[in-house]
Amino acid sequence: MRSAPASLLPLSFATAHGRRVRTNFPSGLKRSSHEFRFYRWKGPADDFYGQIRKSLERSGVLIGANNMLIAAHTLALDATLVTDNEREFRRVDGLKMENWLRVSDVN
Repeated sequence: MRSAPASLLPLSFATAHGRRVRTNFPSGLKRSSHEFRFYRWKGPADDFYGQIRKSLERSGVLIGANNMLIAAHTLALDATLVTDNEREFRRVDGLKMENWLRVSDVN
């Protein structure tokens, strides 16, 4: 799985504060960071950041500064962002997302 390092931070934060985190990991994926490949910030992410910020400012619905960076990095990698912050990230056009904290109903 391709990931930006910031992608795992919300899970680390939750467990550091003693919260039990119920996740909906895709089948076969081990629950440890060594299963992820991390990528450094690269040039195309700069262009994506500019496009995202311009689009959000025009629409009047900005998201947090760090979230714009995360979204730009994810788009530059053509990756899928794993987040529980769907409310903000859905404002970014073309961003693929999954939420592993929401447990799907399985009968």
